[in-house]
Amino acid sequence: MHIESLRALFAPRRPKLSDDGHPKPGPVTIAACALLLEIAHADDAFQPEERERIARHIREEMHVSEEDIQEVFRLAEQERQQSVDLFHSTQLLRENL
Repeated sequence: MHIESLRALFAPRRPKLSDDGHPKPGPVTIAACALLLEIAHADDAFQPEERERIARHIREEMHVSEEDIQEVFRLAEQERQQSVDLFHSTQLLRENL
């Protein structure tokens, strides 16, 4: 099996499109971002490089437009801070990816 076949197998389902034709960030995207933020914050030193790496992943792998990245980060950070554990986010990803 080639690497592209594996990527296609694990690629997220295409999200709904907004009025301007860009994919709308959904709960799976926000959950993925929240988990990535949790990992980045694990050492209590969230670096700009970590934020850019997460943003690049959300843009390229989750197909989120540049205009929606800030909103995804805001919602993911809110989710991360309000969560007692990571179960909800990991469950969402397990069911949808």
